[in-house]
Amino acid sequence: MGQAWKLGLWRLFRPLFDCVDQSARLHAFAVKYIYSKELYADFFVLSFMLGCSSLAALATVVYYQVTTDWLPWWVVYAYYFSWVGMGGRGMGGAYTLAHKEGHHRGGGLYRPWIANTVGNFWENWMGLIYGVVPYNFSTAHVFLHHKLNAGKGDTMYQWDLDRSSWSDLMLYQYRVLTYMMGSTSLTIFKDLGKAGNKTASKNYDLLRFGCAIYWLVFPSVCMFLLVGVAKCSVFSSGTLGLLCRIHVHQFGTGPKPRSRLVPFGHRKPRT
Repeated sequence: MGQAWKLGLWRLFRPLFDCVDQSARLHAFAVKYIYSKELYADFFVLSFMLGCSSLAALATVVYYQVTTDWLPWWVVYAYYFSWVGMGGRGMGGAYTLAHKEGHHRGGGLYRPWIANTVGNFWENWMGLIYGVVPYNFSTAHVFLHHKLNAGKGDTMYQWDLDRSSWSDLMLYQYRVLTYMMGSTSLTIFKDLGKAGNKTASKNYDLLRFGCAIYWLVFPSVCMFLLVGVAKCSVFSSGTLGLLCRIHVHQFGTGPKPRSRLVPFGHRKPRT
């Protein structure tokens, strides 16, 4: 996606985005109704377009899953292309917005009607389909990564790693994974809380709540809606549930009998 963007797609899509992004009417609307400060209104077009794109892509996959009870390779690949976005601007945009919201805890980026109802939309809601544990940015990122200035004790500490070493690369992957899962941050907050740090105790409770949503509630709701409501088969629904939840690249129950090229899910007769 990055090469496709650099090799010429930017010439087509960048002017279109700039045209919408520079709209005075949209900017005025965002200032008046969405954001708490005029400065933050610059995020509106990115947030709106990315949100529409992400939900449309997910809705397409869900529709295909529900109507056919399986997911072919081309649907999964198309979804991932959309998820990454042109030049990485899909995934990058989602993490940028979640990160910005994390620095404005409790929906401080938005006007009260949004802050008091939805809160941090990208960090705690849309982030679920981008691998973002709710409240991870507003707790671990702010109170560990920034508080310690990426120094020792930070869950993403990297200064001891050799960038030319394969084993250190694997260690880097492990640290980032456990940080994104929330596990290492929970451990640190718990230890600090036991030592009498009240802020760490509050962050521990909040991040633990976010982990419960991400690892238990969200996948359970997805499976209930797909299996209990839409009556999809358990295995093929697990495929979509994983895809929506953590975006790992291994799903399904093996190849579909009539083709070696479409292996996602168990297809059953529709009645």
